[in-house]
Amino acid sequence: MIQMFYRLGWVGVFLSFTCVLFGASEQEPNDNFSEATFIAQGDTIFCATLDPPGDMDFFEFLGTYGDTLVTFTYGCELSNTDTYLSLFDSLEDILAYDNNSGDSAFSRIEYELPYSGTYYLRVVENEPTPDSSYSLVVDLDTLSVASHDSCAYAHIVDGIPYQESSSTEWCGSECGTPSPDVWYFFSNPSQRTLVFSVCMTNFHARVHVMGGCCEQFGDDSDEGCGDGAILMIPDMPIGDYYILVEGIDASEFGDFIFQVNGETQPCPEPEELTLTTVDSYPFLFWEAVSGASFYVIWQSNSADADFEHTGTTEETFWTDSTGFSGAQRFYRVTTYCPW
Repeated sequence: MIQMFYRLGWVGVFLSFTCVLFGASEQEPNDNFSEATFIAQGDTIFCATLDPPGDMDFFEFLGTYGDTLVTFTYGCELSNTDTYLSLFDSLEDILAYDNNSGDSAFSRIEYELPYSGTYYLRVVENEPTPDSSYSLVVDLDTLSVASHDSCAYAHIVDGIPYQESSSTEWCGSECGTPSPDVWYFFSNPSQRTLVFSVCMTNFHARVHVMGGCCEQFGDDSDEGCGDGAILMIPDMPIGDYYILVEGIDASEFGDFIFQVNGETQPCPEPEELTLTTVDSYPFLFWEAVSGASFYVIWQSNSADADFEHTGTTEETFWTDSTGFSGAQRFYRVTTYCPW
């Protein structure tokens, strides 16, 4: 017998949406490393100014090991400022510099990044000129790395909310349990509550947040979201962090979905869940939830028992490819919302 129209009542995880613009503005003051204006990959800072004389402009960006940075200055409304451009690592040590390799008196740097993490750019005036304005481009030629199984090759979490589908299969193990690793790097710009989640059904996973590469071990979790893990860190301090996703032992590995979101808030639930069949397989569909990022499907043999995570979809329908069994089956759908 097929039961229909299940009422749902779970909530999901979520947060404030951050929009990355392709064009951005210099944010003064940005006269030192601690006040650097953040610039995302592919962004252009339009019409920044070096004023008064002797002014220094600092910019911060995230890069991945092996990527080739291409950054250059150019004119703003026909300006011809004589810029001097420098690249620094996260320890504020200089990596590269240039004066006039760009157009006219402007600067250009191409540099292969030696690690995944935070970098800085500094723009100053090389020689006094009647102009003081310039524009700045930051672009990265991304190296294709399949596994991301070490800190050096970490995925960059470039904004919140963040979602990434990946797999630990065929990866190496750098630290933690003997299980294969996948790494993420995250630079937290403000103190706030954050939720790190790993969702899957094919292996038992854990998520671990660290203050460094295989050091400064912080909070971890191996429970939540099916066989995965959900880790909430209240008032997470400003700083750079590495996030390790792995199985609980060497035999645990496979595909997963990794998310970083903000503090848990109520998330609208689907109004109705309908169960029918398509080609003799259980087929679920429901009304779309406005703003939902994706849906998680849960199942149980009893309406009063614990439900197990069995699938994830961005659509408003899902087919249970395991088919029907002799036992009665109950389903739930929860929503994950990006606000």
